[in-house]
This record gives sequence, structure tokens and C-alpha cells, in this order.
Amino acid sequence: MDPLTAFGLASTAFGAIKTAFEHGREIESMIGDIGRWSNAVYDFNAGHQKEKERLNRFATVEEEALESYLYKQQIKEQENELRNMVNMRFGPQAWQEIVEIQKEIRLERKRAKEQAQKEHDEFMYNLATVGIVAFFAVATLGIVYTVVTGIWFS
Repeated sequence: MDPLTAFGLASTAFGAIKTAFEHGREIESMIGDIGRWSNAVYDFNAGHQKEKERLNRFATVEEEALESYLYKQQIKEQENELRNMVNMRFGPQAWQEIVEIQKEIRLERKRAKEQAQKEHDEFMYNLATVGIVAFFAVATLGIVYTVVTGIWFS
């Protein structure tokens, strides 16, 4: 996802969280919004990293740097506000625990994705091996059949 879209999603989700919190809703009832905000921030950071690696010909270096800085600052402000809301509700270490749990979940998902890719690669390798063996077996049987029946010698 491109960084601008991810930032828009994060801002929208944060607006919903902030409004709900101001109207007295409990953090527990905002889990979906907090999850959407977290995913959007993750997508923003990942997309921002990809954009840095790609050459952007439509913006000057100064424009790109300023835009990037402003988006990152706004996300930091949103994170600080959200951290304060969560810490007020669940205690001073709650946000850090949430961050650790997110890290563990992302690591587990990454491992699962790598394992699935490895299994897919092994399956394709085995399929190719069976295909090659089958091709040579059919070719060999064809040659043996023609020799036995004497098609070439008649």
C-alpha cells in the first residue's frame, strides 16, 4: 500500500478512536479501530521504506523530505495520544506490552509465510523432478517399443 493511502487510513481510524474516547467509550470497544490504525501505521512505514528505495521523479528532494517528516510527526503524535489513552486505562506498561505482542505476532506471521513459501518451493521442485523423470521414462519406453516392434528396421 502506498504511504499516502496508509496515512489517510491511519488518520481516519485515529479520528474514530479519539472521538469515541472523548464520548466516554471504553478502549475495549474500540479494538477494531485501534487495529485498523496499527495496521495502517505498519503499512505506512513499510510503504514509506519502499518509496525511499524507489526513485520519485515527480517531487523534489525537499518536498519529499518535508512531506515524509510531516507524516511521520503526525503519526508520532497519534501514537502518543493513543499510548496515553491505553496507559490511563490499563496501567503504565500496557502500551509496551501491546507493542511486544504485536512484534511476536508479526514475527510468527513472517515465519508462517516463509514456511509456506518453502513448502511451495519444495512442491514445485518435486513436481518438476517427477515431470522430468516421467518424460525420460516415456521417451525410453517409446524407443524400446520402436526397437522391439522393428519399426525402424522394416
